[in-house]
Amino acid sequence: MKKVSLGLTLAAALAAYSAPVLASPYPNIDVAIQALRNAERHLQKAPPRFGGHKAQAGQLIHQAIEQLRQAIQFANQHRREWKGGNRANANIQGGPNGARVNVNVQGQIP
Repeated sequence: MKKVSLGLTLAAALAAYSAPVLASPYPNIDVAIQALRNAERHLQKAPPRFGGHKAQAGQLIHQAIEQLRQAIQFANQHRREWKGGNRANANIQGGPNGARVNVNVQGQIP
């Protein structure tokens, strides 16, 4: 019975590990928010002997995180506008003399 239980536990763990993760439409913003949260955690661990500058930096980090959240909200609200008429295609070709890039843009890209 233990072998079956362990096997099912391992199977469930593997299924959870290999399950597809929903890709964020803004991965660079997500990474920036995580980096700011990490910086905030490190800042909180630092001793309180920086003449108020550490506290000010903490406030600015919090403001930056909030601005990025608002940026995501804005982008989500205006996503249809950007998907509609804007098209951009790039074709990059490498060769012995370097790369050649052809770009075709239709519409107005914000």
